[in-house]
Amino acid sequence: MQHNTEKITMINSKLKLEKITNTIFRYYVAQSTSLNSVINEKFLNYVNEENTRKSHFFEGRHENIYISSELISEIKTVLNFGKLCVEEITGETPSQSGLWFNYMQPGHVTLAHSHDEADEIYSAVYYVRVPKNSGDLIITEDNKDITIHPKEGTLVLFPPSLVHHVTVNNSKSARLSVGINIGH
Repeated sequence: MQHNTEKITMINSKLKLEKITNTIFRYYVAQSTSLNSVINEKFLNYVNEENTRKSHFFEGRHENIYISSELISEIKTVLNFGKLCVEEITGETPSQSGLWFNYMQPGHVTLAHSHDEADEIYSAVYYVRVPKNSGDLIITEDNKDITIHPKEGTLVLFPPSLVHHVTVNNSKSARLSVGINIGH
């Protein structure tokens, strides 16, 4: 499955930006079902490979799993789309992006953290596989928790300095999302 910038622009023109707060946004990527299916399948093929790097071991699991976009080329569609979204939100043209996979088995959580690095403009999460009751994204902004219920095919964008976490996966299946940092 090849997705090019022209197609992403076409999809973007059909989407409506949902403003959750002044700095938190959500986009639903139309026609994401087939894209997510391929990303999920390839992730499962590579997650336990020897060359797959894993970091942030907390609560019995690695929160970050790094698989090259050369192995899962379809993820480039999400990265390019994320850059377009950040440009629309901020007016800045990002030049780079990085990603990692977050694979949450039943009972797992993602601990509170931020992504406040010098070169980041926005952070994002893209939902690939989201069983019912598999955890909500909680973003703290101005000392208030904003709860975001994940939906497959949704890209949530927020400033990297905002602390966020994911509640417990109370489903009977694994959940897969992609963490993204977009910057200069």
